[in-house]
Amino acid sequence: MNDNGSMTSSIYRKFLKKLSADPEFSIEKYMESAEQNQADAQFCIGICYANGCGVEISHEKAVEWYMKAAAQNHADAQFCIGICYANGYGVELSHEKAVEWYMKAAAQHHADALFCLGICHTNGLGTDIDTQLANEYLRMASQYGIENDTNA
Repeated sequence: MNDNGSMTSSIYRKFLKKLSADPEFSIEKYMESAEQNQADAQFCIGICYANGCGVEISHEKAVEWYMKAAAQNHADAQFCIGICYANGYGVELSHEKAVEWYMKAAAQHHADALFCLGICHTNGLGTDIDTQLANEYLRMASQYGIENDTNA
């Protein structure tokens, strides 16, 4: 699934809003917690690298930090890794790997990951076309609160 921001933008917007409300923000503040293996902080560092918040944009470093958080079962990080694979951001493009990561996040009822799985099964991206399964994923995405804000 090619996503140039619609899904991940809701995650980024939430995080960036949090950052803008923090006048004391510094990447170092998050880095210290991230290095102590705190998954939320590791995810935040990934977001910073993906968006250039306090650091130079590096999709490779973003994926590196997402992977650390994902290893601790961080659903947003798992979803973002899926997006990275789906688009070739910091990793080699692979729809199959994107589906694998979406599945990990979807197992935690991550609405955006469920939505992406629905689209992947609808279009045969990284998986077989299966409209029945696609519809089930899309139904679950709606159930778990997919944000479908096309004005974002």
